[in-house]
Amino acid sequence: MYGIIRHGYKAEYTHVATLFGRESTLVGQVVDRFAAAIVLEFKECIRLPNELECRQYMLDFMVQRGAPGVIGALDGKHWTTVMGNDDLYSYKDFHGNKSLTMLAIVNVKYKFWWVSDFFAGATHAGRIWNRSGLKDLLDNELFPFQSSRFKLMGTWYSAHIMTDSAFAKSRYFCKPQKRSLLLDDPG
Repeated sequence: MYGIIRHGYKAEYTHVATLFGRESTLVGQVVDRFAAAIVLEFKECIRLPNELECRQYMLDFMVQRGAPGVIGALDGKHWTTVMGNDDLYSYKDFHGNKSLTMLAIVNVKYKFWWVSDFFAGATHAGRIWNRSGLKDLLDNELFPFQSSRFKLMGTWYSAHIMTDSAFAKSRYFCKPQKRSLLLDDPG
């Protein structure tokens, strides 16, 4: 299983079909073939890490960032685009720009190991995550890092993905704490 997983909404297919005068089912077939070709072409560049790599990612995050048990950082990115005005609200991001949204997970060296498909800019990052194949793997405990643990100074750590407030609380996510909270400093 590789990191690129396609899962767009019917609205995207309908929009593209309208722009090119085609049926939305044809657009879905083309997108499926394109996604398969991308996975085939870039399978060595973006792929889910194995258990040994997960352990190394955890160690790297601990050494370089002081974050024990973290194997990757997940966040969303909006890409400004020129879209038709027929479905403007679906593509407006929180800045009011017409955009597409994708999610990605990187290790501490900024190497991508998972990337979502593009969604309309108004799609919340949490919703994209909930539709992802990686979430399904994690929910079904099929992804190797869930069994990855390492001992550091007498303490065992489980693997987690660092996220921000856009993502709901889960057993495989951790959120960074403000420095003042870590130091018990009210300021």
